[in-house]
Amino acid sequence: MNTTKKKFSVTVPTLLVLLSLMILVPLIAFTLFSIERFTDRLYKIEYQAIESRAASVSASVDREIESLIGIGNALASSPSLTSGNLAAFHAEARQARRGDTMQVLLLTKDTQQLANTRVPFGTALPTGGTPETIQKAVTTRKPVVSDVFVGKIARKPVFNVSLPVIIEGNVRYVLIVTDEPSMLSTLLHQQNLPEGWRITLRDKKADTFASNAGTSKHALVHFELPKDRSSGIIPDHTISDQPVVVAYVTSELTGWTTSLWVPHKVLFQPMDSLWDIMARAALLAVASTILVAYFFSRPFANLIRQTSETASFVGRGAPLPPIRTILAEGRDIERRLIKADAELRHSQQQNREGKALLDKLLDTVPIGITIVDYPAFKVVAESRQARLWLGQTGADLMQEVSAGGAFSTVFMSDGQIPMTWEQSPTRRAAEEDRIVSAEKYVLEQPEGKRIQIEVSVSPFHDYQGKVIGTVGCWRDVTEEVSFIKKLQENDEHLRLVLRELTHRAKNLLTIIMAIATQTARRNSTLDEFLQVFAKRVQGLGASHDLLVQADWRGVELRELLLVQLAPFGGVDGERIRISGPAILLKPDVLQALGLAFHELATNALKYGALSDAKGKIEVTWSNSIEDGDALFSICWIEQHGPLVNPPETKGFGHVIMVTSLAATVNGKVDLSFNEDGLRWRVKAPLSAVARDDVQE
Repeated sequence: MNTTKKKFSVTVPTLLVLLSLMILVPLIAFTLFSIERFTDRLYKIEYQAIESRAASVSASVDREIESLIGIGNALASSPSLTSGNLAAFHAEARQARRGDTMQVLLLTKDTQQLANTRVPFGTALPTGGTPETIQKAVTTRKPVVSDVFVGKIARKPVFNVSLPVIIEGNVRYVLIVTDEPSMLSTLLHQQNLPEGWRITLRDKKADTFASNAGTSKHALVHFELPKDRSSGIIPDHTISDQPVVVAYVTSELTGWTTSLWVPHKVLFQPMDSLWDIMARAALLAVASTILVAYFFSRPFANLIRQTSETASFVGRGAPLPPIRTILAEGRDIERRLIKADAELRHSQQQNREGKALLDKLLDTVPIGITIVDYPAFKVVAESRQARLWLGQTGADLMQEVSAGGAFSTVFMSDGQIPMTWEQSPTRRAAEEDRIVSAEKYVLEQPEGKRIQIEVSVSPFHDYQGKVIGTVGCWRDVTEEVSFIKKLQENDEHLRLVLRELTHRAKNLLTIIMAIATQTARRNSTLDEFLQVFAKRVQGLGASHDLLVQADWRGVELRELLLVQLAPFGGVDGERIRISGPAILLKPDVLQALGLAFHELATNALKYGALSDAKGKIEVTWSNSIEDGDALFSICWIEQHGPLVNPPETKGFGHVIMVTSLAATVNGKVDLSFNEDGLRWRVKAPLSAVARDDVQE
């Protein structure tokens, strides 16, 4: 009925390895996180160091340029210029040079050279310098540093520092101190930068002209720098297809940019080495942890395996195999398993004895008992009476609905619809964990006989409160159901009779009151009243007695005539004769006809056929069909009596015989007083007179 889900399981070695890794991995993760934070800090320190070094180199270059400006300022204030002795100035300038690369030029404001230390004084000279820097120096009256360019006389790259020569408040000359970029390359090389570090100088045109690696094409490599900042650092740049860190500073003095760049592999090599060491250490730690955990798990796995094998022998009756292990807990487990084996054997013996006792008990009880386990819904025990009633075992019956179908021999209380597995009280009691009590079903026995059964099912639980089975009790209540049904029918009939009796009693009292009233009007003395009233009530009582004896179901017309005419000599077949088919009168019609017959007989006794010894009375009735309608008719004929004289007035007897009766039967009543005797005839619909169908 139910399926068991497969549970997740893991071996002891795997579990210990996982537990070890659960401890180790967070430690490794924390260490790596700490190293990452540490390396991030180192990166920031290195970046700051690179920026600081670039700024330092830029300052060194500025100092070198400032020294050139200082030399130029000293020469610009020379007295020889004031006196116009250019030859003397030429000699002074040659003496002021620092090295062979440095030269001094004196120009007019329109760039015509007047003196050049690169050639002897008096040599014809062309225009020189850079017009824009010369013009700027004249305009600002401040030193101006040019970009690198190829000199007309030097025929090699040079740069100029242009200074205005102010004499008597006016710029008379422009003095240029010129030098080669190789001087600055030497300066950069002297910075003693670490191996792999490169520093370059580029002018305002972004042309690289000096490097700490010389002036080779590789050393003067060009790369783009941001144009919106005068200094900064670029952590991720690419130069010659290799990632580098670049720090740059643009000098306010020269407008030149000092760029210091370091390849990632040079800068981050210590950090990368640290990460490599940590990765190797982490892998080694993980591998060592797995090996150690696996090695130490072997005894535990061996203990569990042997415990499982030994436990499988518990309760079989055979000696338990020993547990061999270095773990002290193994001895305790072995002792406990031996004890459990002994207890289980004892319990099994008690279960067998209890099962035998239960089977004997179930064979003696006079009711059906079925014990079912859960969730398998297998019958584990049942009473002998249950098997007799079912004609099969409960297991066979349960097998019928193993697929969720319907029972073939058990029906719902109406006896028409087979009970399905969903409606089964056993299933509901087990799955809903509740008592299902006093439910009625119909059981079809092997011989075809059907009996009513009452079923009650109760779940039972284990020590944890979980449902593990049900106990169902059922008994034959066919006779009880029939008896109860009979009682219910009798009770209903009694209620009907009481209601009818009440109704009839009210009608009877009404009739008696009418009889009393009418009788009092026609009799002047009390004795006369009592005599006439008593007889009329006796006649009414006779009709009422017939109704009571018939349980108010109706009375035959013949019986009514016999009872009503009995006080007047009875129906003897001579003087009083009656004939007609059997007809069951309605209670109201019975009382009305009874009163009419009593009045007719009383009148016959006083004035008619019964007052004379020769008189006779014949009462006949019949049923007929007229125009498709069933009709009832009855005649009262008196003969051979005294001469009849019609009454002068119509009294209470006429009301009973004619008026009241005609209204009761919804028909027509004729009363005639012939000379040879009274004639009374009633004609009415048969349905208004008869209660049931007419019996011929």
